[in-house]
Amino acid sequence: MSIFNRNKKVQTINFNNVAGNYADTNNALFFRVREAIEDKDAVVEVPFTHTAIILMGSSYKYVTGDTKIFEDKKALEKWQRGMTVDVIYIIKDTAVEVTWGTPNPITFRDPVSGHIVNLGAHGKFEVVVSNPEEFFRRIVGNNQKFDIDDFSRRAAATIVDEFNAVFQHIVEELGISYDKYDANRKLLGQRMGEALSPVFEKKYGLRVDTFTISGMTIDAAAKAATEEVMDPRKVREEEERREEKRKREEEDARREAERLDDKRFERDLRMRDLDRREREAFYSSTARAESKPRCPHCGAENAPAATFCSACGKRVSTAPVTCTQCGAVNPSSAAFCSGCGKKLS
Repeated sequence: MSIFNRNKKVQTINFNNVAGNYADTNNALFFRVREAIEDKDAVVEVPFTHTAIILMGSSYKYVTGDTKIFEDKKALEKWQRGMTVDVIYIIKDTAVEVTWGTPNPITFRDPVSGHIVNLGAHGKFEVVVSNPEEFFRRIVGNNQKFDIDDFSRRAAATIVDEFNAVFQHIVEELGISYDKYDANRKLLGQRMGEALSPVFEKKYGLRVDTFTISGMTIDAAAKAATEEVMDPRKVREEEERREEKRKREEEDARREAERLDDKRFERDLRMRDLDRREREAFYSSTARAESKPRCPHCGAENAPAATFCSACGKRVSTAPVTCTQCGAVNPSSAAFCSGCGKKLS
């Protein structure tokens, strides 16, 4: 409903009037109002108990206290007479109670006794909006009002998803075995609330204020089986088996590390040997290239690039000889051309 201030003639979205359309605003984390705005100076009333989100098309803003909808020049430029605006009222500093329960027993290994436990639990918890922006994205969306039943189902599913790991960590940290769970429900509930609050903050923008476990059950067959294996002798045997398994795993890990070390050592040896061979081959070829060739006729040493012996004048080069008269190619040892018979110098 829209009303106008009689003195200033300003269109006002009155909280008390719109809240009257919702039967239980105290148990609703939010409700949505949609209004056609006929006045560019329109005001939305926001009581101190609530925060409001004003949606104008694809843009939105958070407000507290009575606020002009179009309070700056940029927002005013978007105003058109009759345009619709959504106002979402989000309650603050008020807890809403939600019930939870595990639909089926949760099976896990009791970290204290080391045995399998089938646990069912139920209770209540209270949530408060701590991050309106995240709450708006995760819960409000396009919904007209807060649906406590729908949220309870979502919250319970989150608790069930997290319960196993969180609960095991808590009982292990506190040293509470399965047979003491029920006697420590208050403490366990408190610690569960502390652990789940960051999860709800991230997932819903909500803070868990209180978390209680009203009841816990272990089904009869599982309880009997668990109590049977809780015999001290069997517990010791189980602990010894776990210790032996741990030692075997450590020994296997040590052997694997040694095997890897041996393989690395062998690889290093091969690389060093390959490097030595390559160096030897390099030095050998260099030495051959640098050695002075001897004349096959008189035995005198000559420069590596010499064609004729510096002592006897005879050819020492092994390169083929081209005849200057006919152009035929002859072996380096030929005295006469095989093409024309000319004497080769």
